[in-house]
Amino acid sequence: MAPTSVTVPDKPTGISPDPQPPPPPPQALRERRGRIVFSTAYRPPVPFDIFACPFSPSCTNEELHLTDGVSYNYNGCSIPPAALKTLLKNPKLAEEDGTTDADVDAGHVSGLIFVSERNDGLEILHIALHFNVDSRVKVFALADIFGAANFIGPRLEDSGCIGGGYNVGSRMVGHSLIYTSTKEPVQQCRSPWTVVYKTNLSTGKTERLTPQGVFDLSPAVSPSGKMVAVASFQSKSWNGEIENLKTDIYVMNVDGEDGLGRKLLIKNGGWPSWGSDNIIFFHRGTEKTLPFNMVETAWGVFRYKISTEETMEVTPKELDAVTPAAISETKVAVATIRQKSRFDNVRVEVQYRHIEIFDTNNAPGMQPVQITQKTRPKTDHYNPFVRDNGGRIGYHRCRSDLLQHGDHIPSNLHKIVSPVKDVGLYRVSGLSPTISKDGSKLAFVDGEFKAVWVADHRGLRIVYDYRGPHRVFSPVWNQNPDKDILYVCIGTSFNADKTLEIYAINNASGDVVQRQRLTYGGYNNAFPSSSPDGSKFVFRSTRDGGVKKYKNLHIMLEAENGQSGIGWETRLTKGPWTDTHCQWSPTGDWVVFSSTRGKPRDADELDNGLDPGYFSVYLVKPSDPMVVIRVMDSMGDLGGHINHPVFSPDGRSIAVTADLAAVSVDPISLPMFMHAVRPYGDIFMIDLDTDNLKNINNFIKGFRRITHSRNCVSANLIVDSKNRRFGKDQVRNQNHYHWPSIDITTDMLQPIALEELDTSLVSNPIHVVACRKLRASSFDNKVNSLTRYTIRPNTFSKVSIEWLGAERCDGGLRCFRMLVMRFQDVFVEQNIMLACLPFCLKCNYQYLPWSLWMLPNKFFASVVLSNLN
Repeated sequence: MAPTSVTVPDKPTGISPDPQPPPPPPQALRERRGRIVFSTAYRPPVPFDIFACPFSPSCTNEELHLTDGVSYNYNGCSIPPAALKTLLKNPKLAEEDGTTDADVDAGHVSGLIFVSERNDGLEILHIALHFNVDSRVKVFALADIFGAANFIGPRLEDSGCIGGGYNVGSRMVGHSLIYTSTKEPVQQCRSPWTVVYKTNLSTGKTERLTPQGVFDLSPAVSPSGKMVAVASFQSKSWNGEIENLKTDIYVMNVDGEDGLGRKLLIKNGGWPSWGSDNIIFFHRGTEKTLPFNMVETAWGVFRYKISTEETMEVTPKELDAVTPAAISETKVAVATIRQKSRFDNVRVEVQYRHIEIFDTNNAPGMQPVQITQKTRPKTDHYNPFVRDNGGRIGYHRCRSDLLQHGDHIPSNLHKIVSPVKDVGLYRVSGLSPTISKDGSKLAFVDGEFKAVWVADHRGLRIVYDYRGPHRVFSPVWNQNPDKDILYVCIGTSFNADKTLEIYAINNASGDVVQRQRLTYGGYNNAFPSSSPDGSKFVFRSTRDGGVKKYKNLHIMLEAENGQSGIGWETRLTKGPWTDTHCQWSPTGDWVVFSSTRGKPRDADELDNGLDPGYFSVYLVKPSDPMVVIRVMDSMGDLGGHINHPVFSPDGRSIAVTADLAAVSVDPISLPMFMHAVRPYGDIFMIDLDTDNLKNINNFIKGFRRITHSRNCVSANLIVDSKNRRFGKDQVRNQNHYHWPSIDITTDMLQPIALEELDTSLVSNPIHVVACRKLRASSFDNKVNSLTRYTIRPNTFSKVSIEWLGAERCDGGLRCFRMLVMRFQDVFVEQNIMLACLPFCLKCNYQYLPWSLWMLPNKFFASVVLSNLN
């Protein structure tokens, strides 16, 4: 994730004279220093939810939905009946539904621990009660049950499971919830914050199980409830591992009254799961170095027998297997990927992540039991768990079924609880979002890096659609709102060996949009940021970088004319390193940037085929380039990534994306998306002593962690210095905000849904809502001969939709292999591709182009169906 913006509201005009209790402060007062807006990778556009299937299911109808369907829900774990009885005696739960022990014994009610994002966007644990008779589900946050003392503030919680429930002599060790949390701040840079805690289900008493100075992931409790196994960093530090953390597995006692008895059990293992008190299953990555120092990891699930210290591989080497969930001493459910995918082509069935059951007692060559291939063969399934004593296997997947009838509106703006009381925090869907300085315009790039979208008072639309072989990156508005200029970078990548040029999109929110190229020469130019008056901009470039193509900062002196004539630019920084991610301060006095100038000379050139880091944040004076101040680093050897710095509008703080908190979950348990690279990164805020700029040692007043997320923060930052409102003060429809300042409602941000059309009507002109509900499931074989719709909306002179082939998917619906939608704008007078639908919404929704998700459905049109045989 990456911070995207910070805003400053207008001064309050007065204080409400209303008597107690006073009304909540208006948004402007609650966020008087502005808002940080960010986007994330590794987070699918459609919510995760939790399901369970029996052994050898035959159809989707055998899937059992385990939550209430609100928000994103994942990483489930069943609550054993004995523990559930204890939990139901809690006054809060007893007051809510009055369920008895007899109901639990009869199987009328079951319990689930899982992570949900329903409360202020925090990724925290919840408990669901599932009533089997009427399929009701009630969900409670831990703070609702145990009180807020130990469950308050920004944090991440994960890996909930149940321990305890046994006797030690005459003493009863009660049931406890075991889980990880990032609630305790850690001062050491590039160190995880994940600590294992236990909370007594009867008393709510919470204790730390992980020793001080140690950090653990993925706790799992033994069947007896006496021991907990963890994947730990205890014997090694985190060194920037991207996929394979190479943790070790430790075990310790759940009851620490006589000492935790913590000890190392397995070297190089993760995601432990107990088959018995003597058997642990775990996954392990084996790395192979490829050319150019690229690393490929093969994943397998292993079985460790504690009494004999024997390890055996359970899954075959020809597939990847991760996140085991033990069913017994010999059976284990795992998530498998039978064939790797590069995500640049349509995936086939064996390239999806599926749940399978392996049994070490099976004869050689005997096939595992496949669980999810029969229900949803073209959907990824994650992190299995055991339910009903092994009768069902649970997992989470994205709810692509919500898209079938357009009854789900993905939220495009989420307000997240902020640890800084006067700074708001918002997550935006989209790539590289950028907001104009006056807050009136939002721009972003689609998921294919081809189209630039703008949203303002006129609605949502594409302002630039690139048709060439390259990609569009990093849009950013000129700081002078009167200029209405949007800068973008066009090229293959940010790699120094590749060409990347800066373009201006002039009159970006107007009727006649003009594109202007600003840089030439075949260099890698990126991250422009204008001066406050908009007359100049700073950017980073490989020009003058020599044979090794070092990247330094330059200033384009006439932003409107670009690279022309002599003396068009001046160099701001110079050296054999990378200076990048630059931003001009709101006052114009400083440029903040990220740099590797502190990198040791003997450091590796590459790390897992990527840059090795050593990025720190610096300030440089545009008026005196000799004044350079380092404001933040990773301490120690300066290794790590502190990137994408952005000023607050008052200049008193800088927000950055950084790996200072390492990882919070096992990365291999997350979705892997095509454009995401590093599975870590959170937002941190640095407070500056603006009255003491010359005293470098006292310049930094401290920094704070802003986000706690398993999802990687995106690269670009946004500044909205006028504090235009991004959302309502109240949540509408479960975090479906709208943006009053730019007049965008969630109704305009629905995904395309396809509406059923009666074949008896196809020979005559009909009227429908354009692009919103056009499903051809009833066209039957005639769909293959349907070649074109012609749509004439009131805002465009011509729109055409072309179907290029279709076939039946396993779900019984039609998969449109290609849907091309083109329009000819009245003003632009050129064809622009609005959406490309290479897969079925049901089968491959999460890899649809981003333009599809943001396509407006507010245009009403006359639709003519023609060319039907």
